[in-house]
Amino acid sequence: MGDIEYLDLVDEDDNVIGKEDRNIIYEKELRNFRVINIIIMNSDNKIIVPKRSGNRRIFPNCYDFSVGGHVSS
Repeated sequence: MGDIEYLDLVDEDDNVIGKEDRNIIYEKELRNFRVINIIIMNSDNKIIVPKRSGNRRIFPNCYDFSVGGHVSS
């Protein structure tokens, strides 16, 4: 088991209202935390859309953003 990753919890105006362990956020199915996503386009202006591994806990075998992550607290 690794280090605990804390994420800020925010209200509908993006004001920080608390923080929580990332694992707890997913267990409780909370959606009020910050993430970043990047969409990559090739030289023909076509969007590159990768498919997630079937081993992923969240949305296995689904299409996703090219780059994404959580914003730590």
